[in-house]
Amino acid sequence: MKTSLLLNKIHAQFNTSKHIVFDLVKKATNKQAVKRTKIRKGFDSEVYLVDTTDDMQFIMKINRASELSYVQEAWVMDQVRNNKVPVADILLLDSINIDGQATDVMVQSVIGGVSLQSRRINISSQQFSQVLEKAGEILARIHKTKVEGCWRRNDNGTWTFPDWQSLVQKTIDDRRSEMALLIQGGLTEYQVEDIFRRQVKQAKKLDDLPLVLNHGDFMPEHIYVNDNLQITGIIDLGDYKGAPIIHDFAFIIFMGPNIPLESIMKGYGEERLDFLHDAIRDYALLYGLGHLARNVKLGRKPESEFNKERIIKILNIPIGGENI
Repeated sequence: MKTSLLLNKIHAQFNTSKHIVFDLVKKATNKQAVKRTKIRKGFDSEVYLVDTTDDMQFIMKINRASELSYVQEAWVMDQVRNNKVPVADILLLDSINIDGQATDVMVQSVIGGVSLQSRRINISSQQFSQVLEKAGEILARIHKTKVEGCWRRNDNGTWTFPDWQSLVQKTIDDRRSEMALLIQGGLTEYQVEDIFRRQVKQAKKLDDLPLVLNHGDFMPEHIYVNDNLQITGIIDLGDYKGAPIIHDFAFIIFMGPNIPLESIMKGYGEERLDFLHDAIRDYALLYGLGHLARNVKLGRKPESEFNKERIIKILNIPIGGENI
């Protein structure tokens, strides 16, 4: 509920004129727009579903807060499309002046169906798991794209970090500087330092793993299905990361306590993940510290409490990942 109120507040500040939106859709599709409907999802983009005179629909995205350019998101979509991942077609990628600022805009085709998250309440747990198994197959195809560095790709092709250990060390340094926030959020200094020790140990073990594209937010709300529960598309690749394959699984563990991760792993290929359970668990902890520190700093109490509870629960997952 709090998150919905926060999203509504943020999106109330986004109000690009209808004239601009319709003109961009016309430029992208040569079709006349007649209606737009604001989609209040995510914290960084102003998004509209746009209807045209011939009953076609398109997605219009306007970058309002993300440091990641749509050029990079488009690059990611092109990479995974080459590996047969169902993603939207990009019909326009441009930068225009909005409120005196150069602003990225993107027009995309509409992926059919609805999010798996919205269907979840109307399907059985077995059906949900079956869809997630198919999603695991798609995640494996996303991870087929190898990259030359970690975290974010710059427009010139370089990456934020040259390797995984560099990223991990910078993350630990940043979280250690936020120790007061983490303690305020309900953790002890010992718990935080234990997470750091675990991650340093795991990072060394991951040296031989290739760096690949990770979706970054591979959750049911970003997996679209039709009436027959067949996957029609994967959306929102703007949170992508360059990392070993553990990143996506760690994110799911931390952010999705009610998601049967074993179903995704089964579709992905369990034999590729058996020896990585501890690394996934420990990176989920390090990743979670960043969320906790940020939410404490912003005064988001429900989110901070969720973060703290997830960290403590994951800390209790035994070595070997039996309950991962």
